[in-house]
Amino acid sequence: MINITWNDIELTSEKMFLQITESRINFDYIVGIGGSGLVHALLLSKKMNVPLIPVMLSSYNGRERKPVEIKTTLGIENDALEGKSVLIVDDIIASGDTLKIIKEHLVGIYNPAEIKTAVAYVSKKLCIQYPDFYAEEYVRNDDEWILFPWDDPQKFPKL
Repeated sequence: MINITWNDIELTSEKMFLQITESRINFDYIVGIGGSGLVHALLLSKKMNVPLIPVMLSSYNGRERKPVEIKTTLGIENDALEGKSVLIVDDIIASGDTLKIIKEHLVGIYNPAEIKTAVAYVSKKLCIQYPDFYAEEYVRNDDEWILFPWDDPQKFPKL
């Protein structure tokens, strides 16, 4: 297991915040990918004073990878993001499929002017398309899980 602490969450959020601030991009909305991505999204939303829109996606069934599926709508009008600058925030990026799917979804339905991505942890071994902003790279063995402070290790599927 790779154990992520609350202190790690705060540090990675601060790293992303500094990168975003240095970019001088003024975002109108943050789209936070749930479940775990919502924690970083909320911290960035508060630091940046930008409204947070949560969206639930699913890309795993236990340890089995499955196609990314959007589980909830954004709960906003179709024109709410039109012409706006949007930051998508997630906790971990492996291949980049999740970010690709949500970006396509936002462009197809909401037509924002700009979409950027921020992710706390990037899989150096697997990532094909890096996010615009990220805090840490990691190398994880196939038999390792990343354990966040809110996760129960007893509920992780066995290999």
